[in-house]
Amino acid sequence: MSINFPFLCFLTDDPLHQTFCLRYWAVNEGAWTEKFDAMVHESGISKPKMLEILKSSCRAYLRHFPCAGCGVPLEVRNRSQYSSSSRRPIGSAYYGGVNRCGSCAAAALAADRRASEIALEQHTARVTRALSRVQGDASPIEYSELSYVQSFFLYSALVAANGGWEGSRLAPVDSQPGELGPTPDLSERVYRTLYEDKIISPDPTSDPRAFSIPDEDRAIDFSFGSVSWILAPDASGRSMKEVFSLLLTRLDDPEPDSVEQLWFLVAESECRRYFLKQCERYRFFQPDIYSAKVATVVRDFLQHYSIGQMWNVIFYVLKDMAALAQEKTYARQHVYNMIPGNLRRYFDYRLGNNKALRPWNRPAPITESWMTSILFDKVLGDGNTSFETLTGQSVAAYVEFTLNRHEFTRHSRAAGNTAFHIRPATSHC
Repeated sequence: MSINFPFLCFLTDDPLHQTFCLRYWAVNEGAWTEKFDAMVHESGISKPKMLEILKSSCRAYLRHFPCAGCGVPLEVRNRSQYSSSSRRPIGSAYYGGVNRCGSCAAAALAADRRASEIALEQHTARVTRALSRVQGDASPIEYSELSYVQSFFLYSALVAANGGWEGSRLAPVDSQPGELGPTPDLSERVYRTLYEDKIISPDPTSDPRAFSIPDEDRAIDFSFGSVSWILAPDASGRSMKEVFSLLLTRLDDPEPDSVEQLWFLVAESECRRYFLKQCERYRFFQPDIYSAKVATVVRDFLQHYSIGQMWNVIFYVLKDMAALAQEKTYARQHVYNMIPGNLRRYFDYRLGNNKALRPWNRPAPITESWMTSILFDKVLGDGNTSFETLTGQSVAAYVEFTLNRHEFTRHSRAAGNTAFHIRPATSHC
């Protein structure tokens, strides 16, 4: 039996402690001769105490692996830094793929950190210059002239960011307490639209690591979810409180076509979120399982069904697909491929045979997105009823009817007030 050791330098004259060091570092035919737990159990000493003894009693060096920085033999502090089979350093003793002692490894790490800091400083300076150009091109806008969709997007973004009238800066989407849209894609679309319409722009105080500049002369790139935002100033000098009140008033006067557009955006996004939630429930983890075919089916039948009714069909179709996958009659990929067709078949059957479809209930407000809450509770005004019964083809007509009803109510109240104040003349004969 041939027992090998690293080069050991004893720091104590205690023979018992020297024996512990030899037993700890002994290697026989590429394996440790004694497990550390067995050694601790036999000695009757606790693990922390044994490690303290080994640390204070000896140092282990690899003479055949000198430090690449200073040339001294490489020190290994414990078994986790040394491979008994290959007799080579591993882990922290092999920093950056190069043999380095503790001092040289610390110096290399400090140099790497300093290089990273310098690179970040240079990147920050480039980002600052690029954002200065963007801010220089920004001009005040007239918030009273925003379209209904723009007003809805901006109001939703302000509420979701907990902005209100407290300031003109919005926190990054990724760090906001609530969800702006039902899906991240819709949230990004809102911010992208507001950015392209020059209503908001990236905040120069954002984390510079969220930006990238491929070329000094090219436009700056950034992640829409990672940067902070700043609102454009109002051309009429309104404060943020006045702008917020203006948006709130604007939403009280809905436009049928714009509301229909917003309804389809929110409805499809809600169906996508529910679809993915059910897929996660049944452990359908196929990438891009919400494919273009599934999205087409959802868009086609949102014309005829409400969000709650769409959820009903999605629930039962995916439940059937999960049962089919459990039977293992078909390969799992085959089951995934069947989902779009089964969704369309189920919808066609219900629609063609005029079958009633019970809508799923609207979830609790705390679990839904801000855009969903604002659309159904603020814009449409009847909350759960619209969520469970309103279909895509009836949105515009419903908004038109609601406007006419409100107009009639206002006229009736005005006429009633006039009749109340006009009194017939009284004869004093």
